[in-house]
Amino acid sequence: MTTAVELPKNLQDCYFYYYSTCKKGATCSYRHEPAALGHEETCKLWLESKCFNRQCTMRHMKIQKPRSQTKCYWEDQPQGCMKPHCVFQHRLPRRTNVASGSSGQGLLQLPATIGAPGGLILVPRIL
Repeated sequence: MTTAVELPKNLQDCYFYYYSTCKKGATCSYRHEPAALGHEETCKLWLESKCFNRQCTMRHMKIQKPRSQTKCYWEDQPQGCMKPHCVFQHRLPRRTNVASGSSGQGLLQLPATIGAPGGLILVPRIL
């Protein structure tokens, strides 16, 4: 039986793409699937070497410890974490986008807790 490690590289997740930045970009031989960003569940079919879908929204990598339990290194850096789909643990709210409110004042869109309607919460921006 084939193991997941023996599958072609383009069916295996690029560690750097999902957890920091892959400098190889489109020339990287590993999988870069935007729909899988932020997901921490490994594809069960991939584990059985049966998922050949490069656009699979599940992860094609064995995850030993959930990254959501590991503190984000970049959060304490001067510019903070800039990755919109960062799966590492954050203790501070993160700015992801600025939207206009009905009153004309800007609102910050912050990631909401899992299961929140729409996946975002709007918080008044303090000027």
